[in-house]
Amino acid sequence: PVGSVINGRMFPTQTQPQRLMVFGAVLLAVGCVGVTLLERGASMAFAVSAFCISGVGLGFIIPNLTLFMQMIAERRDVGVASALIQTTRMLGSAVGTALVGIVIARTSVVTGIKAGLVTAVVLCAAMMALSLRIKMKNVRR
Repeated sequence: PVGSVINGRMFPTQTQPQRLMVFGAVLLAVGCVGVTLLERGASMAFAVSAFCISGVGLGFIIPNLTLFMQMIAERRDVGVASALIQTTRMLGSAVGTALVGIVIARTSVVTGIKAGLVTAVVLCAAMMALSLRIKMKNVRR
C-alpha cells in the first residue's frame, strides 16, 4: 500500500510515467535479491527491509500495469483491456506458484524459493526493458 500511495501521488506529475514502472521493477528486483540472501542468522532488520522493498516495488508495478493498459487501449476497449490485465495477472500467479511448487517437490523448499526469486529478478529486468518501449498517449508533455 505504501508504494501504491506514493505512485498515485507521483503518477499525475510525470511526463514519462513508464519510469515509475521501471523504478518499481528495480525495487522489486533488489528486494528479491535481498530475500534470496536471507540465511538462518540474518538480522530481523535485514529481513524486514528486503520484504518492505519488494512490497514498495509491487506498489509501483501493479497499479501502473492497469493504468498503462487503460491508457494504451482504444476508448471502446478499455473494459476488455482491464479484464485482460487482471486475467493475465491471475494466470501468471497460478502458473508461477505451480512451477515453484514443482521445484520444491523435486528438490527442496530453499531451492524452490530461490529459483522463484531468481526468476522474478529476470522478469523484472524484462519488465524494465519493455516498460521503456511503451508509447503513451493521454500524457501531458
